Amino acid sequence: MKKILTFFLFYAPVVAHANGAATVTTLSPVDSQISAGSYTIALGETDDPKAPRTWEGPIEITTRGGSHCVVNDEVSLIEKPMALVGGHYLYVPTYSGSEGALYVVDADTCAVAWKSKSYVGKIYFSGDRVVIPGQPWMKIGLRGVPTPAIGK
Repeated sequence: MKKILTFFLFYAPVVAHANGAATVTTLSPVDSQISAGSYTIALGETDDPKAPRTWEGPIEITTRGGSHCVVNDEVSLIEKPMALVGGHYLYVPTYSGSEGALYVVDADTCAVAWKSKSYVGKIYFSGDRVVIPGQPWMKIGLRGVPTPAIGK
């Protein structure tokens, strides 16, 4: 009985989360800034102060604890929709000319954790997935980085 109880107390939560999905929070910038979780995210200059649609970057992230970092310059010309996934992965769609790229940035370190292939069109989030035009939909797992859905 003790072994069964030990399993449920210590291993059942791990098993339950193994098939789970990360929490996806769509972000709504106010002017050129976002407050999300324990982060304040500055996006740089906007295209239109009254109704911003894009931002030049660089992205600067500050935590409530006071640490500060700047994301690599390649993550610029930012557009919507942005999201915070798993509490600290920032999903940032960007564009250059007619092509887009989605970056996943670790908000704790400002390091790029993942970059999509180029695409034309707009991405969107649906539950625990991100849909990138012309590519198989991607499941966002607990580790925050998208993975292609098998058979989709």
